[in-house]
Amino acid sequence: MLDSVKANNPDRPVTIVTTPQGEKMSDLLETLVEPYQEPNLTDSAERNLLMMGIIGWNAALVDDALRKPLIDDFIRTVTKSATKADVDDLRAMINELVERKRKLFPAVNRFIMDFRLAHGPDGRHLSVISTIPEPPK
Repeated sequence: MLDSVKANNPDRPVTIVTTPQGEKMSDLLETLVEPYQEPNLTDSAERNLLMMGIIGWNAALVDDALRKPLIDDFIRTVTKSATKADVDDLRAMINELVERKRKLFPAVNRFIMDFRLAHGPDGRHLSVISTIPEPPK
């Protein structure tokens, strides 16, 4: 997970903080997508839901001028053969996630960089890599 973050951000230093301050980002992401979580989701469907949650989360942190292109790029990437109705539904869901993030976690300004979802003998485990919190302005 860390290797992919480094590869996608070669000009930025990467600092590892293994004991996060405040809430764990994995817990916040799960809370964000909770209304869309259904029992017995396939691994693929759950990963897709988490990806949409991350797009919604990160889009909530950027200026209005950057938000639409960020969402549009994601939608263009994942909906190559989708119908207009499917694209409209996806856009509405992401916009709902943006608003939900703003409502539930207005003070959390950390971007989510990557995640790993694993299933093992102890059950399901979500790990999240995020940016370090910015100091209050």
